[in-house]
Amino acid sequence: MAHDDLVGANREAFAPDATLYVGITNRGWGKGVMGLRAIKWTGKMPFEIQKIELAKDGFNVTFTKPVDPASAEKSASYAVQHWGYKYENKYGGPEVDRTAVKETEVTLLTDKKTAHIKLPEVLPLKVYEIRIPGVKSADGNELRNNIGWYTVNRLKQD
Repeated sequence: MAHDDLVGANREAFAPDATLYVGITNRGWGKGVMGLRAIKWTGKMPFEIQKIELAKDGFNVTFTKPVDPASAEKSASYAVQHWGYKYENKYGGPEVDRTAVKETEVTLLTDKKTAHIKLPEVLPLKVYEIRIPGVKSADGNELRNNIGWYTVNRLKQD
């Protein structure tokens, strides 16, 4: 399946045989693509970003497979930036204050699958983009999808 086959995906459901069906729309962001796609499990775990979670001082990125520590603990393997949106009475306000986060510190957690990205500060009302071009799995694979986003609406008060 081509990567672009899932542009505009908006509904997913598993069938009794574990096939994942994905509904695709051609409205809005997914112009030109529509229909239904079936995805079947091959039994082979891909190396991907499993989840991104907010931490008190940054983010935890968990991968689907153990990572190569030499690549995962290099701050140069990650590029983080954030921005906000100008709130307006019409849909789709413009981006404001796109900023690259220059100072990051990365540590690998004991599960060997989660990297903790420590940032100088985490700001509310920002979209964070985390690009991970340099991390490899322990068995040498590169990420096929090496970018994730996290929207921080508010920070928990101690």
